[in-house]
Amino acid sequence: MIDVFMDSGSSEMYRLEAVGVRLVETIIARASLVGATTGDRRIHVVGPDFEYRTSPRLFAGRVGRGALRIAMDTNLLIDYFEHGHSMWMGESVTKLHTGEYGEHLEALQLILAVWVLRDIEFVMLKESLRDSKRRKLAPHLDQRNRKAWTEFYSALTHSPYHSEDRTDAAQRLPSRLIDRVIDAVPAGGDQRMVRAALNDGAHVYLTRDKRVLRASDQLRPFGLSAMTPGDLLDALSRYGALNFLWDPTSLYWPLPDQEKVAHMIWALPKRGENG
Repeated sequence: MIDVFMDSGSSEMYRLEAVGVRLVETIIARASLVGATTGDRRIHVVGPDFEYRTSPRLFAGRVGRGALRIAMDTNLLIDYFEHGHSMWMGESVTKLHTGEYGEHLEALQLILAVWVLRDIEFVMLKESLRDSKRRKLAPHLDQRNRKAWTEFYSALTHSPYHSEDRTDAAQRLPSRLIDRVIDAVPAGGDQRMVRAALNDGAHVYLTRDKRVLRASDQLRPFGLSAMTPGDLLDALSRYGALNFLWDPTSLYWPLPDQEKVAHMIWALPKRGENG
């Protein structure tokens, strides 16, 4: 494994920590230009963590408060590796990529902006590393992806925002119960990834795979919601997590430590390695 190390006193780390705030400012400015109003003005938004019972769509009937935990499938991790720099720089990804794919990327960019402000944890599944090794790619792309996956996993698991202690009920699901629901997911790598997400106590499994999305109703009783980036963005909007776009004063809590942003950007392949 390639460990990601950043000197906490380095100017580079401080520079990367500021990128998240600039992305949020860019998204707010862009929303004001088009007159966008999202969320529900009547909602008193709890933050930076989440109140689970107020969003059954996100938390599948859980109660209590805490972080939102998101596991991304392998294809979305590839999307992040390939377009992450553009997203963090606030570029209009829908202009760079049209159609449904561009919409997915734009939703992922907005999710990153919400992540900057709130207690959201991206779950890097070890199965993603195994899945990447099974994919047949051009040698230079395969080498790039393996390095990026390893560094991304290292960045998240070495981050102070990563918790090894999973006390969520989903983590305690017996294997026999997971076996009952996993058949709703296409066999092979998809099943391995979804099983890993269930075992790791993720709340959302983020995917563009329509076959996996069709299994969402079967997965929800076990605490996992399969969603596209657009679905997740809509659920966050209904929760009130996008209210900052039209009312920045709704962010009444201190800004979370932005070291997490530096870790996320540091794990990206350097620009020019995506070809």
